[in-house]
Amino acid sequence: MTVRGPLHIVAIVFAFSLVAAACTVAQSDGVAVGDDAQDAVESSPVAPSSQPTGTALSVSATTTDPITDSGAQVQEPTETSTPQEDPAPAAVTTTTSAVGGFVAVAAGRDHSCGLRTDGSVACWGADDFGQSSAPTGSFSGVAAGTFLSCGLRTDMSLECWGDENYGGRDVPPGTFGAVSVGAHGCGLRSDGQLACWGEPAWGGLSPPSGAFVEVSAGTYHSCAVRDDGTAACWGSDDFGGAQAPPEAFASVSAGVNHSCGLRVDQSIVCWGADHAGQLAAPAGAFTQLSSGSSHSCGLRVDQSIVCWGANYAGQLDAPPGTFTQVSAGWHHSCGLRSDREIVCWGQDDSGESEPPSATLQTE
Repeated sequence: MTVRGPLHIVAIVFAFSLVAAACTVAQSDGVAVGDDAQDAVESSPVAPSSQPTGTALSVSATTTDPITDSGAQVQEPTETSTPQEDPAPAAVTTTTSAVGGFVAVAAGRDHSCGLRTDGSVACWGADDFGQSSAPTGSFSGVAAGTFLSCGLRTDMSLECWGDENYGGRDVPPGTFGAVSVGAHGCGLRSDGQLACWGEPAWGGLSPPSGAFVEVSAGTYHSCAVRDDGTAACWGSDDFGGAQAPPEAFASVSAGVNHSCGLRVDQSIVCWGADHAGQLAAPAGAFTQLSSGSSHSCGLRVDQSIVCWGANYAGQLDAPPGTFTQVSAGWHHSCGLRSDREIVCWGQDDSGESEPPSATLQTE
């Protein structure tokens, strides 16, 4: 899932204006952050709720255990194996809503995180690596990945929590405008350069040079938007997820083995693995999108949410209503309602679809 800071939100000036509540993902990729999120933090009268301790996008972060294009179930790749997708687990589906007071949400693998109006971060779901044990302090953005979560602090520095393997918490120094987490983390520096850290497999730590305005970290690959609007992807390309079309984009989101981009005309195009229909993006105008494991979700201009791809856990069953942001995780999805409540749907085996202060009521 991807989060943006103040110095680079202004750089995304295309043919339309993105929703204020829109990592690295990429891999998986879209969280409301930066100036807009900070304004909401400073202006909101909502009192903060207590933060639970409790799991990872892109994207973002965004990753999964799906099935290959051929439909055969295979094991998740090791550092030296060919990237594949794992079979979907049996899942309990639920849809719950949290009491309001959030300005951003990020769905990861088996956990989710939200940015409260007071600048604090709350995470829920699996916490076996500490990915749901968010630190205290003030943030302007948050991203959730496989077993790692990261936040963009108000001083524009990065902080990550969760899996320590391969230096997942060892964020680079400096100031950043965005962060995204998948199997690894990527950040957009204040000067537009990219920096990635953590899991070294599949080439995820070798971003291209140049000036960028957005980044999304996925599982086996990552994508970013250059300052000229073109998209660049890197990492594993066994399923074509790193082959971005030569078009102008406002944003991109990297999933596990597929990616999606929001064109400047507000339409969506996806590329890569398509065994579950994850490339079948609906027609229409959108303001934000997010790619998960084998599914993606988009926020329409009328503020409704539509999802496409795999639905074995109900991750496509977005509730009705108006939203300002959507985030696709592995087998669940979350949305930020217009009244600043978070609602999640899909898999809930680890409590990833139960936001804090939630009323456990299926919608």
